[in-house]
Amino acid sequence: MIKQLKPHYYWPGLSRELKLWYKQCAQCTQSKGPPLRPHGHLQKILVGAPLDFVTMDILSGLPTASDGSKYILVVVDGFTK
Repeated sequence: MIKQLKPHYYWPGLSRELKLWYKQCAQCTQSKGPPLRPHGHLQKILVGAPLDFVTMDILSGLPTASDGSKYILVVVDGFTK
């Protein structure tokens, strides 16, 4: 917002006032996400044969199926993917 206002207006203390306004705006504080943190580096996982490395996850939040199922179990073999 500062970049948008600076070319059009001369406003002493613009940055400070915008930061104060932003902190008081309920919609702005709700939409602001958590602070970004650095993530670890990805590394290759060496797999030599099928079923050496297997991962699982449960997928939820889906609509209920006609048979009453609510979840999906996802299983992935790291060798064959």
